Amino acid sequence: DQNFSLPDGTIVPSGLTFRNLFHLNPRFSADVFVPCGGRPESVHINNVGQLIRPDGRSRFKIIVEGANLFFTQDARQKLEEAGTLVVKDATANKGGVTSSSLEVLAGLAMSDQEFSDLMMSKNQLSADSFYSQYVADIQARIIQNANLEFQCLRREHLRTKKPMAVLTNMISERINDLQTHILESKLFDQTALRNSVICEYLPQSIVQAIGFDNIMNRVPE
Repeated sequence: DQNFSLPDGTIVPSGLTFRNLFHLNPRFSADVFVPCGGRPESVHINNVGQLIRPDGRSRFKIIVEGANLFFTQDARQKLEEAGTLVVKDATANKGGVTSSSLEVLAGLAMSDQEFSDLMMSKNQLSADSFYSQYVADIQARIIQNANLEFQCLRREHLRTKKPMAVLTNMISERINDLQTHILESKLFDQTALRNSVICEYLPQSIVQAIGFDNIMNRVPE
């Protein structure tokens, strides 16, 4: 739309521009801002000042990046300096990574018949009992992991005074380094240890439904 009027009488020449830049509009403030879409680097060092009031305080107490790369790293740090608690995309989106990986796990671990019986609802009005429990188990794991990561970030932020966005990157680097070290080591050859770790990670609903040995035999290493 073009040249339309807002409730306060303001004329908006371009609806497209108004939508794309709405997060920079000085009318817009909130306790929590959760951008879940938009172009990468929508907020950068040259426009982040529009999210900060003249007195130096941010217009948002908390920002949780539902959209990847919505903010540049320097913009995040400016917002943290202005008092915003920024939960960076790499932290905020780990739940999606967890749920999708466990969805793939079910497809790999189950036979076609088991997948049909356990993962496909026979009643469009309600989910079957296994599927409901599997979803609940995944949600519980996401909540647990999110709590642990946030506690780590908050603790290290208070201890080191480093921005949360910087600490998130450090956690991601440590996770990647740990994965590399494990793959290069002989830990995976220690069957008892490997199985113990994997069993701890797996949702118990799928272990009980099809058996740990079946999962290990069917899922590629």
